[in-house]
Amino acid sequence: KKAAEAEDAIQKLDVNAATAEQAEVIQEQAVTEEDKFFKFIASSTVDFTLAAKLADLEANPNLSEAEKKAVRGEIEQVVEAAKKAIEGADSQEVYDRAKETAIAHLAKIHPIGKEQFLKEIQEEKTATIEAVEKNQSLSAEEKTAAKEEAKAKADAAKTAIDNATTNNAVTQAKNA
Repeated sequence: KKAAEAEDAIQKLDVNAATAEQAEVIQEQAVTEEDKFFKFIASSTVDFTLAAKLADLEANPNLSEAEKKAVRGEIEQVVEAAKKAIEGADSQEVYDRAKETAIAHLAKIHPIGKEQFLKEIQEEKTATIEAVEKNQSLSAEEKTAAKEEAKAKADAAKTAIDNATTNNAVTQAKNA
């Protein structure tokens, strides 16, 4: 609506302005109002994208609180940079570009939950070693071999998780 009002003000310059100076003032006001409106739209779009990204982040059960906090920080940096760029922009093209850049950066943020899986692997390794220790039917050599095998499997899974770059790769490494 504000953009339409600004457009109407520009179109009616010859009717509203008694002098060339008044026409110039009206035109500057119309451009300023239009600029504010489009900045507001660009900023609001970034805010909506931010809200959706934060909701997805909070709903991700594979992320620890520390991982969520780190990703929140990354998201907030992208949004802050976009808002500064939008506010400092001097044309619709520039703030639309800032908005699109922010949305693209936010879309590339895919947090990978590793901490909880690493903790589960450690717990499984500990439980396996304890079970081996309690098993009366195994010899000392068999116990040592079983414990070494459990440690080796856990270490391999930890390395695979640490090297994973997607959530699917983390899940596959954990289940391997």
